[in-house]
Amino acid sequence: MKKMENNEKINNGEKPAEKKSSFYLIRTVSRQELNVALLLERKIALSHSPIYSIILPPKLKGYLVLESQKSSAVEAVIKDMQHLRKRVYGTLTVEDVERMTKPKATIETLNPGDTVEVIAGPFQGIKAQVIEIDKVKQEVVLNILESAYPLKVTIPGEFVKPVKKVE
Repeated sequence: MKKMENNEKINNGEKPAEKKSSFYLIRTVSRQELNVALLLERKIALSHSPIYSIILPPKLKGYLVLESQKSSAVEAVIKDMQHLRKRVYGTLTVEDVERMTKPKATIETLNPGDTVEVIAGPFQGIKAQVIEIDKVKQEVVLNILESAYPLKVTIPGEFVKPVKKVE
């Protein structure tokens, strides 16, 4: 075995295969995810643990995802942490983590005729029916249901929340 300048060991002229990191799910006290993440970040920086990332999945309340090559490193870091329940045994795949963190555009799930609620802008809190969807401009044309006469408005797709789907 030869020793390289960058401290990598080489066997017979071949580089060893890099270890893949795994994602571990950590259960926390509900609504304390950010506090636990900040405490973990500080503890990891002080102890120089081989934890590569801390992920707060927006769709999964009460959980954190830690990326590391070794489960023992995760266990050592989460030991005696405040607001932390336990580690969920097993690992997550990259696809699982992407699915948890990747936002799904609301406009992609809408169809003409669906009932939506406007969640932002001047029409906030009003129910409306989708008439048209412009996916290029990310806008929807709505017919306000609570008005006395047909009132069509065009608003950004992120300002609406689906309430009822048309079958």
